[in-house]
Amino acid sequence: MPLKAEPAGNDGQQTGQRLYRLAKTRIPGGTQLLSKRPEMLLPEQWPSYYSRASGAEVWDLDGNRYIDMSYNGLGSCILGAADPDVDEAVRGAIAAGSMSTLN
Repeated sequence: MPLKAEPAGNDGQQTGQRLYRLAKTRIPGGTQLLSKRPEMLLPEQWPSYYSRASGAEVWDLDGNRYIDMSYNGLGSCILGAADPDVDEAVRGAIAAGSMSTLN
């Protein structure tokens, strides 16, 4: 697994990096949370956006796979992303009714 994803696109930048630069022109800091800014981790190497996540793995918008080893809860939680048991419990709770005005 590469430590740095191969660049994509005509300008040699990953899709997520291009989108993040665009977001910074419209959202102060490019994100609503200081801790989520790519500059805080590995700028130009760690993906700004993900297409999916499973366990301790994340995929960027260009399909490159990374192992999420972030710290302090910035990355995957103890169960990892998309844990099947948690997902099933959430689906069950939603199916039981996610909103009610009854007291």
